[in-house]
Amino acid sequence: MDTLPPESIVITGVGDMVFSNDHALNTRSLQAMVPHLSGVTSDPSQSAFIFGNLEGPMTELVETSKPSIPGVSYVFRFPVATAQLLKSSGFRAVTLANNHSLDYGAAGLTDTLNHLNQQGLVGSGHLRGQFELFSLETIKIALLSVGFYPMQNSIKELDAMTELIASAKRSADVVIVAMHAGAEGEAHIELPEGPETFLGEARGDSRAFARAAIAAGADAIVGYGPHVLRAAECIAGRPVFYSIGNFLGVGGLSTQGLAGVAAVAQLAFDSNKKLLGSRLVPIRFDSNKFPHVDPTGKAIALVWHLNLLAKQKLKDFVPAQLPWGALSETNY
Repeated sequence: MDTLPPESIVITGVGDMVFSNDHALNTRSLQAMVPHLSGVTSDPSQSAFIFGNLEGPMTELVETSKPSIPGVSYVFRFPVATAQLLKSSGFRAVTLANNHSLDYGAAGLTDTLNHLNQQGLVGSGHLRGQFELFSLETIKIALLSVGFYPMQNSIKELDAMTELIASAKRSADVVIVAMHAGAEGEAHIELPEGPETFLGEARGDSRAFARAAIAAGADAIVGYGPHVLRAAECIAGRPVFYSIGNFLGVGGLSTQGLAGVAAVAQLAFDSNKKLLGSRLVPIRFDSNKFPHVDPTGKAIALVWHLNLLAKQKLKDFVPAQLPWGALSETNY
């Protein structure tokens, strides 16, 4: 597929994941995508790091800590076996800085962390002031997850976040920021200027945060939360994917309309920690809401269109030049 140098690493970020209560269904739902997640070739010297946003706890608790109000507030809960499924699918970490990790309270979050730990997986972003470190071959990666709640690393606290990102950069070769922010749905697919509010919640200023994060040392930003694709920007030679959309919605996410056009973000670094390139792998959903690689590339076309709109409306917006295919292309 790609001609990456020996000892290179591919970092893959997937979007929002909402599993069902049926473990067998969850397992089938991932089968088509697992072979495409690593992004590496058959070269055994190449390595992969895969993470995604887990939109809910893995717990057997039955009493939720928040009401379920259709169209306003949803409650998610996944089987405890989901941790093993994530492990066997190649994941190293999941991000928990989102609006569903506490759907079953602190006890549900503790259960989630315990089940992840039992499988050797890492939960990222559940506590403010923290980032997670991973050593892969020749590269040390810091994964720093941000949401918009005060108990998490918050996109709204720029000074604190820039200090934390700078600290992560001193500890690691590559800093990946996973950003959960923004209003949700098709009506909010265009990247706005300034802060966003949704359902009465202040959800931060994605562009202001992205600029501050890159300046502080972030090597890439992978965003999700709006449940649709958004524009992708190049800031100081670094990629910012403002939202890559849903990855798995068999437990309750819509795949209708623009919510059914999504992508997986991949970044390639060489053994000298240099960013070789990035790409979006377009995905589509079948009638069962199972994700598949989309050979028609609708997601790429949609992001190109959204980038054009953003360039016309937003000051200093520099569209990321997204290649079709090779990760080894320089596109900044």
